[in-house]
Amino acid sequence: MFGLDHLRDDMLQFYTEYGIKGYVLKCDITKFFYTIDHKILKDIIRKYFSDEDILWLCDLFIDSIKEDIGIPLGNQISQVFALMYLDGLDHLITEKLQIKYCGRYMDDFYLIHEDKKYL
Repeated sequence: MFGLDHLRDDMLQFYTEYGIKGYVLKCDITKFFYTIDHKILKDIIRKYFSDEDILWLCDLFIDSIKEDIGIPLGNQISQVFALMYLDGLDHLITEKLQIKYCGRYMDDFYLIHEDKKYL
């Protein structure tokens, strides 16, 4: 419900600022959880944590998938890792691209903007 409420609020604020001329780009990263690179994820985790026990536990969980990509689905920690993994995308969208109205839940996200070509 939070995601839908956030989308509704963004659409109302966009309408108030720009009127009806606007576009919504809805995106979904294909097979996101299955394509998370273990090395990149471990590097990201190490930016936030330095405790060896925490790092050991995170690595153990990540390496429970024998390949070098992908994390298990359905676990709370997978959701936290997914949020951390795409944090850079959030910053790119809001800071570099200057998209004011946007939202993300795991690998699904939307962008609202007045210029269709920009999206």
